[in-house]
Amino acid sequence: MKCLKLFPFLFLAIVLAGCSSTEKKEQNNAVNADTEEEAAQKGLLPYSTGTTSTLYLYVDQSFQESNLLDSITYHLNQPYLLTPNLSPAVDITRYSFQTFESGGARTANNLMVVNVQEDSPMSRYVQSQLGKTQVAEALASDELALIRVKDINASPQQIFYLLANGSPNLSSQRVQNAIRDYSYTIIEETTKLDNQRIVSSFSNSRNLNLETKIEEDFDIDIQLPATYEIVKEEEDFLWIIHETGELYSNIVFYRTDKNPDFSIEKQVIAIRDEFGQQITTNRENSRMTTHVSSKPLPITKELQIDGKRVIETRGLWKMVNDKLGGGFVNYAFQQGDDVVVVDGFVFFAGDKKRRKMRDIDAIFSTIELE
Repeated sequence: MKCLKLFPFLFLAIVLAGCSSTEKKEQNNAVNADTEEEAAQKGLLPYSTGTTSTLYLYVDQSFQESNLLDSITYHLNQPYLLTPNLSPAVDITRYSFQTFESGGARTANNLMVVNVQEDSPMSRYVQSQLGKTQVAEALASDELALIRVKDINASPQQIFYLLANGSPNLSSQRVQNAIRDYSYTIIEETTKLDNQRIVSSFSNSRNLNLETKIEEDFDIDIQLPATYEIVKEEEDFLWIIHETGELYSNIVFYRTDKNPDFSIEKQVIAIRDEFGQQITTNRENSRMTTHVSSKPLPITKELQIDGKRVIETRGLWKMVNDKLGGGFVNYAFQQGDDVVVVDGFVFFAGDKKRRKMRDIDAIFSTIELE
């Protein structure tokens, strides 16, 4: 195979919907502050900046060194699932509020922790942006509230305002639950926006022929960078790869009728190891297998894509009879009497393994199922 010849020891590689004040409880008390006027201005704004998986944090004066800030950063430091080296889901970078207020901050994902009871530059700015009425409504029955605003200095951009009505009672379970839920929301929405930015980066350079082939053979719409090419193709099996020096980023499309009477969740690992026999290196008797002998073990959750139930599994893979491994993400779903999987796995010799897996995440975010 092309990739093996080049390198003999390598083979490869909630939505904060527009919540009104009456919907606030149902959406974790989160309020979306988008307006039609803001949407109309999107085309006039410069493109956003900032490193993928980075949240830029601005903290009001009274919370600079506080237990509230400690609690927020604790919940934001959730792990990214999964890479061989443990990484957070998002990196937190502290910025000066004056930078943002001057219009100089075009970063995509931002969080402002604001004490609305303080007469501070940040509090005055947020209340002028949202209006005192909306701030009062958001905090009418809660010590904390989360409001998201889009596209202030750039596009796509989101600013989360975590509003505090003075110093919240951190011994309250309700307050701690709110901080946890808001943190998960921020991580999820940061991931979604970064997926959008990554996909946009290759939107004008896609492998349209390969996309058409996958649609015809597997009934899957997916957007792929032009750098992906076919490594191996057989009936009901397609292995494609993007390689750049020390990076081998791979996606496999596979259809099987293996154990059709069992649940998909119980089949995922067996199916991975089934098609993994076709993923080999130049080492004799090598093949890819799923790492299940020790922690971290694969993690599974259910998704809905175009109304279809999809099982997402994340874990680590390794090579039998070769010293290779990395992270994978697997989507599995029923298609007639068959199970179809889309499996992305990466080998990267460098340190920034999470960033390489995030590219796979972004590609998978474009999947549409016919």
